[in-house]
Amino acid sequence: MSVATASTPSPRPARSRADLAFRIPLALSLVALSVGVFRVADQIRVLEALVASRLTTALLGLPARHSGGSTAFYFDLSNGQAHGLRITDECTSAYILGVLPVLAALWILAVSGVGRATRALTGLTIGAGIFCLANSLRVVMIVFSMDHLGEERGFELAHRYLGTVLTLVALAASAAVVMVFLGAGRRSAERGADRGRARRGPWRKSRRRDG
Repeated sequence: MSVATASTPSPRPARSRADLAFRIPLALSLVALSVGVFRVADQIRVLEALVASRLTTALLGLPARHSGGSTAFYFDLSNGQAHGLRITDECTSAYILGVLPVLAALWILAVSGVGRATRALTGLTIGAGIFCLANSLRVVMIVFSMDHLGEERGFELAHRYLGTVLTLVALAASAAVVMVFLGAGRRSAERGADRGRARRGPWRKSRRRDG
């Protein structure tokens, strides 16, 4: 009678060390990036005001202007009235952007494999871009609402209600993109493991015992 013993994967300490040598510095760099984003949050607000002024002119056709270093931009409505909007701490995307690198760092430390870490970083980067774009469009939506519904009514509707809905949709879309990338990484890892098991075969060695 023969007894077959299941194969056990051989340890790969060199590969594990190389994997950690990639993931740990990357995670620390992301934490440093997060700190840097929080430190330049005011400059990000200035950039958001500039982008909002350009989008207001490009998408709505309304004259808009921004003075360098200001977190506010100014625009003329269709009736000729001049108004301005300031990007406040509550409206900026800087703090969401500051949190995302920390989440990415935690995920990269939790997973193994350079490919999975890279996919996680790519997904978070794209998700952050989607949220920033949506936040800029939210500001343009406020201008559009003020132009068509009046200053007070339009601002209240777009800022408090429609803007909140758009923000939630943007967060959901960003999270969905991240999940797609992470799910793709998991499926790729599973397929790789299946191919490895198929090449090795179900049994590594057998020893014969007579009985």
